[in-house]
Amino acid sequence: MSGWPRAVSPKRLARVAAREQAALPVSTAAQEAPARSVEVTKAESKAAAKRRRTAEDEQRRAHSRAKARARHRGR
Repeated sequence: MSGWPRAVSPKRLARVAAREQAALPVSTAAQEAPARSVEVTKAESKAAAKRRRTAEDEQRRAHSRAKARARHRGR
């Protein structure tokens, strides 16, 4: 019996096949260039939105602090 080839589980075969399929590149170089461009633009847009949101938050905080000081003025 030890000379016979060992039976391989179909689940194991499926996992190995899925792993090999995931390792292969999904697209060609011509398809990857625009995808990278989109990713770069997306990252820049996200960073700009974060900066804009931070600036708006600071402005809102400063405005509310100024209103609070104005309310307490003269006490």
